[in-house]
Amino acid sequence: MQIRMANLEDLAVVVKITQETIRTVYPHYYPAGAVDFFLAHHHPDNIRKDIIENNVFLCISDQDEPVGTVTVKENEIARLFVLPVHQGRGYGRALLDFAEESISESYDIAVLDVSFPAKNIYLKRGYRGEAFEAIPTENGDFLCHDTMQKRLARPCAAEIRQIIENDEKTCISRMILEALPEWFEIESAREQYIAESREQPFFAGFSDGAPVGFLCLKQTGSTAVEIAVMGVLKTQHRQGIGRALFSAAKQFARREGYRFMQVKTVKIGTFPEYDVTNRFYLSLGFHELEVLPELWGADNPCQIYVMSLNEQ
Repeated sequence: MQIRMANLEDLAVVVKITQETIRTVYPHYYPAGAVDFFLAHHHPDNIRKDIIENNVFLCISDQDEPVGTVTVKENEIARLFVLPVHQGRGYGRALLDFAEESISESYDIAVLDVSFPAKNIYLKRGYRGEAFEAIPTENGDFLCHDTMQKRLARPCAAEIRQIIENDEKTCISRMILEALPEWFEIESAREQYIAESREQPFFAGFSDGAPVGFLCLKQTGSTAVEIAVMGVLKTQHRQGIGRALFSAAKQFARREGYRFMQVKTVKIGTFPEYDVTNRFYLSLGFHELEVLPELWGADNPCQIYVMSLNEQ
């Protein structure tokens, strides 16, 4: 199973998953007027807009079949549907995990509107009701739903500093990278990251005076900069440290006059550890540019993400 960003070529698939799920499940819980309202709310034009804004994701089964979808807009989870024939197989849980992980890199709270069929699922996941709404629809029917939310992570408590002294850069990068073998297992590549970090703009996060994460930037062109390497101790994941490091690096790049930022990682769906990394970069606002399947070898297809530093 893998979860990837949807593109416009996937529009018909996302519409099919959404409409088929609503038409099959919702009539057991809602009158006809409310079901029609749901279908209109998830009109293909609305889905197309969300795809263009890079908010829509597809869950693909091991048989390479699209089985579910979710939309993530800032800290809101929307349009989470799994085809009825594939429900009960963990796809919905995987989509919700993906959405929460993406949101947690930027926000402390996830919010969503919950229909009757899914309410108990979200209650078990720790969501709590904030409001109830009954929307009038055709034939005097009402669409009733709850707005719920869940706290995902604590605000970043780390102090972010730019490091200037080269030996300190080496010390921090070695300590962090050697503690992350899931991502930096190959010794030669790890040593190269450590050596090159001495000469790069370097940002580190500190908790109780000890380094817990770092990020390095590398110039790749007259107007472009790359996140050359980044790592946060596993015990400090989902604490907002990665986002805080990125924010400091982004502000630096803008001050230096760069217009674009890129980052490379292993393509989503290859290794679970790197799926987390991909979701993190997508949550920051990076966009998929291309995959270079042979750059790091056939077993490690290289995904390139980019963003414009002129976007607010």
